[in-house]
Amino acid sequence: MHYKLYIIDNSYAFLGSLNFTRKGLFDNYESCITIKDEKVVKKLSDYFDYITNISCRQVDISLWGRIIHGEPIN
Repeated sequence: MHYKLYIIDNSYAFLGSLNFTRKGLFDNYESCITIKDEKVVKKLSDYFDYITNISCRQVDISLWGRIIHGEPIN
């Protein structure tokens, strides 16, 4: 099981194994907590921004097609 973080309008956070699919919402057994405290949601959002900034490289959107299709990037 791996967890996901969903942040809605910087007001609500959902943290758990839930996928937002029909099966995830209605068929599967999942765990999920809802967080409504905006200070906690802000901390989660800031932490998410921090970890994505240190671990994800930035890619120019105009290059996506070339990357996906294996074309050389000049």
